[in-house]
Amino acid sequence: MLKHSEEISLLQHFSINENKISQLYSVYAAKFKEHSNLWERLAKDEKRHAALLADLDIRYNQEIKNWQISDNAPAILDYIGKFIDDCLHQAENSDIKEALNNALSLEQSMIEKKNFEIFSTVNPEITAVLEKLNRETEGHRLGLMKFLKDKI
Repeated sequence: MLKHSEEISLLQHFSINENKISQLYSVYAAKFKEHSNLWERLAKDEKRHAALLADLDIRYNQEIKNWQISDNAPAILDYIGKFIDDCLHQAENSDIKEALNNALSLEQSMIEKKNFEIFSTVNPEITAVLEKLNRETEGHRLGLMKFLKDKI
């Protein structure tokens, strides 16, 4: 574990990734109008996730500087950010199945990479928010799997 002392905090980086996921889902909503409800709901959730993380970063900025951070946390956030960027770059040329698979891979990656567990804090509010985001991301993953199975 290391103390994060980068120019941009990990919560800011995490929030940026959530905003980019929201942007990706908004592109999919515009492209796949027959499934826009799904994509718009996901985009809204991701935007809310980004706002929650940004709010935590602002309110607990001094405390965050003293958090114990997993050594691989910056690499995890960079990996996911690059994957989102790649998906955004290809979004206009994606078919619905590819879009769903990209979204499912993203949500799965957020869980598998333990994105919500890379921070070690005893602050109950922060822990509760991160646990909530993890549960909602798992809900996204399950919903996408069901949609892919039932509709495609």
